[in-house]
Amino acid sequence: MCHGADNSFGLLLAELTPPRQPPAHGHEAGTNKASLAGTYSRTNGAVFSIGAQELPQDAWGFPQAGVSDCGVHPIAGAPVARHHPYVGYLILIVDDSPRFRAAAAELLAGCGFELFDVAADGPQALAAVARRCPDGILLDVKLPGPDGFAVAASLAAACPAARIVLTSTDADCAPPQVMAASPAVAFVPKQELVATDLRALFAA
Repeated sequence: MCHGADNSFGLLLAELTPPRQPPAHGHEAGTNKASLAGTYSRTNGAVFSIGAQELPQDAWGFPQAGVSDCGVHPIAGAPVARHHPYVGYLILIVDDSPRFRAAAAELLAGCGFELFDVAADGPQALAAVARRCPDGILLDVKLPGPDGFAVAASLAAACPAARIVLTSTDADCAPPQVMAASPAVAFVPKQELVATDLRALFAA
């Protein structure tokens, strides 16, 4: 688990909670809030329950810098401090949920990684790696269009050295026989990302 990331990572599954009512004055709220709880034996994760902080977002849907007091450096604002041993590892996030992409970007920043790019589906992901490759890819299995397994194969062909980590809210969507044929190095349920050693997966 990355130090300081757990308190704000409740945004991870915000799309699974009922939408919040808009403010009475009609101005669209720029924050999201959710709770997270889960366990997954494959990653030796413990049962946990996390309350989310409310984080203002910028126009791109990323948490704004300087608003969190939990020790995480939001990636959309200031760069991650250069003394961190994992700075320089670039991660592509592929997921059709803007809220998950924002939460995952913050979690990865807390681990010391830098954001390479974000994509909502397979074609966007392939376009993102057309000119250069990331060091790692956090890839949702249940994408619109080609699923994460098909996209992983295409991304691995384009960027053979990139370490691909598959993820989903459905912990049963990646059976061992399917993972054995996948170029991904691991599958981690979204509920377990906060408790997983992402440094070991992406920087091994």
